Amino acid sequence: MRTERSMLAAVVVCAVVMGGRAWGLGAGDLVVYETRNDIVIGSNNAAPVSILEISPTSGLVQSIAVSTQASPLYSTTMDPIANMALSANGAEVSFPGWAGKGVGALGLSPSVPRGVGTVSGTGVYGQPSTFTVASAGVDQPHAAYSPDGVNWYFGATSGMYYNGGTAPLTGSDATLSIKGFGGKTYALHTLDTPFLNGNDVGPGTAATVLSTVTPTTPGAGITSISYTPVVTLPTAAHDFVLLSSFNQAPDTLYVTTNNGISKYSGSGSSWTAEGTFALTGATSITGAFVTGIGVELFVTVDTGSGSTVVGKLEEVVDTAAHNVTMSAGTPTVLYTAPSFDALEGVAFAPVPEPAGVGMLVVGSLGLLGRRRGGRRD
Repeated sequence: MRTERSMLAAVVVCAVVMGGRAWGLGAGDLVVYETRNDIVIGSNNAAPVSILEISPTSGLVQSIAVSTQASPLYSTTMDPIANMALSANGAEVSFPGWAGKGVGALGLSPSVPRGVGTVSGTGVYGQPSTFTVASAGVDQPHAAYSPDGVNWYFGATSGMYYNGGTAPLTGSDATLSIKGFGGKTYALHTLDTPFLNGNDVGPGTAATVLSTVTPTTPGAGITSISYTPVVTLPTAAHDFVLLSSFNQAPDTLYVTTNNGISKYSGSGSSWTAEGTFALTGATSITGAFVTGIGVELFVTVDTGSGSTVVGKLEEVVDTAAHNVTMSAGTPTVLYTAPSFDALEGVAFAPVPEPAGVGMLVVGSLGLLGRRRGGRRD
């Protein structure tokens, strides 16, 4: 034990010598997408967005006001589905938004570009790419993911887009979440008509599917979308997280809906339902296998609306094996947002570069700070 602690301390000291905690986000912390409710901002249709850093052990660390940056992103006054992803091989967290306030009703202006915001492990904000929808109506941006930090996939109500695109990729449906795992790109879609009388109808009661997207890196006119689950996923799903219990291909899948969390086991194109966990208002999700504990799931939860909206970040621990029916106790509330604020996407804080040192520091801080041995997939 003493030798192990000495090695871990040496790793931390090495990191300090190489610049200390130069990054703005703490290893093992969570980043959460927060937006203000329309009751506060009144007639202004561009809702301000902030990215929160939340520690699983000590709560709110800091808030980064994205909408006040040199290249700001906004949300609409509606409660958006705005999911997060770890992009650029885990070096930055990415999230969607509107790249401008527009004039009048933001959501009815197809000329306002949608874009991606990123925050690096050093806390640096950027807006590396945008896309513009071709159709009128409230075409919400829901997701943004890049394997390399240069080439981007975007998820919107009308489908999936790539770098600077003006039309959705052929064969894509309403896309709510895009994430990478094991060198592959996955996306969550709802199979419904995206617009009704010029308005975004959202996922509604439509069937939900998970797809693999080829190529992993976006390219004009060369995309193939293959829907992978054999089992039907819950209707009106919001977000997903893929995990591997054996550090190989993904064998565990969690999906959120307004009613809670659904669990699946399997791999590739075959998945088996492994029960559900009731959690009203569940929106976005991330998680990790932790040795000796099970799966720690971190879920944003929004309940109520208007002046009664309540946004929370909650931890749910599934103690069952990956291929056993989900078993979890009472959720732990890690953070409650101020009145009128909704919480949407959630992801682990990105690993600072260089990647090799970052991964060692993540492991050491996780063991020393939380006194838990585990692995984040």
